[in-house]
Amino acid sequence: MAKVSVFVDADIFIDYFNTSLFHALFDSTRFTVYYFIATKKELLTKPGLPDAERESILAELSRCRLIPLADSIAARYSDLRRLHPSLG
Repeated sequence: MAKVSVFVDADIFIDYFNTSLFHALFDSTRFTVYYFIATKKELLTKPGLPDAERESILAELSRCRLIPLADSIAARYSDLRRLHPSLG
C-alpha cells in the first residue's frame, strides 16, 4: 500500500503531545507527515518550555518532513518585521 502524505499544523502536534490524539498518524509507517517551518517555531517558542519537552518535540519533528519557507515569502516577512517590530 502506498504511503499517504499528510500536512499537519502545530495544533495537531500539540494534541498528539498532550493527549496522544492522532497517535495512529504519527506512530504508523503508513503516513508521511509534513509540517511547515512556522509550526516548528510555534512549538519551540512556548515560554518556559522545559529542555526535556524541547528535546521530545525535536525528536518527533525529526521523524517528519519539513516544508521550508519560500525565499520570496521569507523576504516579505523580513520586510514586515522591519516595518512593524512591535508585532514580532
